[in-house]
Amino acid sequence: MKVQAGPATKTKLKASVRATQATEPKSATAAPEVSIPNTLTLTRKEFAAAFRLSLRTVERMIAAGEIQIRHIGPKAVRIPRTEAERYLTGGAR
Repeated sequence: MKVQAGPATKTKLKASVRATQATEPKSATAAPEVSIPNTLTLTRKEFAAAFRLSLRTVERMIAAGEIQIRHIGPKAVRIPRTEAERYLTGGAR
């Protein structure tokens, strides 16, 4: 047996939905905040954490030339802060 809501119930339900939508924060659709460490260079791990990327994604970006790096040893590399800021603003290389 199907029970149908009357017009008064439908109106109350619509008003309730509108009130809920009006009080929901708009920040859910806003871009997440990115916090770049205040240093001259970043490690691959710091860069990945700042932009919420996996370490493997950062390594792929480095291999593809999307991110410029500086070698500070035979294996150690650093990403200049200017590269992080360029990536943040979507600047092309």
